[in-house]
Amino acid sequence: MVAVRLVGAAPERVFEFLADLHNHWLLEDRFVELSGLDGDEGSGPRGGRVRLKGPLGISREARTRVLSARPPTAVRPGRLAGRADIGRGTTGRVAWEIAVGENGGSRVTLRAAAERASLLDRTLLLLGRWWLQHTFDRALANLDRILEPATTAPETSPAPSVRPVLEQKAAG
Repeated sequence: MVAVRLVGAAPERVFEFLADLHNHWLLEDRFVELSGLDGDEGSGPRGGRVRLKGPLGISREARTRVLSARPPTAVRPGRLAGRADIGRGTTGRVAWEIAVGENGGSRVTLRAAAERASLLDRTLLLLGRWWLQHTFDRALANLDRILEPATTAPETSPAPSVRPVLEQKAAG
């Protein structure tokens, strides 16, 4: 599964946002629910528990963990890669790649692949591939919306903040 989108924010800003796992729950509203984050206080969360809610009331809980995080540079895309375990029979990989895009923005690619899947999860993936693709596309659209640059001149604007989105999300 692959989704790609040009995002208006600079690659460094996109990486900073995605590297903070607290922000990931903002990318999906009704179909992904953060159950908790795992990690030590010094380095921040390195994984968590996420409930994926699909069509027809189907739901699965995934345990996730970050395997690598490489910030973007002018010559090399940034990358966040992780692993998800669903039950005892399903494992997969997820990766975000953040490259320099047009007009100071970013080209963001979100990839996921099942490494091993139980019979139930293989069936769900086969039947729900369209839904998962839509979910990935929507997550990237939300990323662009959340990090949307201010409309004033860049030299006078502070870096975009996710605080208003966090407050709006918390209010319901």
